[in-house]
Amino acid sequence: MNILIPSEAIEARETLNLSQALVARETGMNRSYLSQFESGRRILEDRWQRKLRDHYVSMGWEQNRRQADSESPVGPAPCPGITIRDGFVIAETAAEDDLDGLLDEYHECTRLTDELGQAKLKRGFFDDLDEEGALAQAKQYFVLTARLHAIVRELHGQLESGQRENHRPAEFSKVATVGEYVNYLIATTATGTPSV
Repeated sequence: MNILIPSEAIEARETLNLSQALVARETGMNRSYLSQFESGRRILEDRWQRKLRDHYVSMGWEQNRRQADSESPVGPAPCPGITIRDGFVIAETAAEDDLDGLLDEYHECTRLTDELGQAKLKRGFFDDLDEEGALAQAKQYFVLTARLHAIVRELHGQLESGQRENHRPAEFSKVATVGEYVNYLIATTATGTPSV
């Protein structure tokens, strides 16, 4: 895939006389995400890279090959043993066979966390806060956030693939630390359907 760098995205959008709001609407991308990418504050995930580039190309824009080959979306070329994928700097130690699954899980957890963060809190009979229900919702949110953190650590090579499973206690009764409890919750929570 030819990488679309921020200056090219701006050039394409301006050449085609498009606003950020229109491009965001036509591609389904969040406008602030596009703005952050164009200003160099954010790296696009691979799917958004393809979608944005294909959108501009379909409207008649041609990517300048020389510029695309000479510039990296994150500055200098990465060091040997490092890959850039979906906006992540991925360590060589991240298992290649798990990479697609990890990235898919990361995006799904992110989507669910965003949805859960916007969900209305549960209310009681007199429209007062159902504290037990609210805590259950918060627990789902924290479990997903903890899994996101573990995925990022795996991608950065700070947590070996499968290390989470190896350190999970065999029985709930053997949980002794906060980390073990969180790992237990993650392990017993299917992504997408947290059970609390």
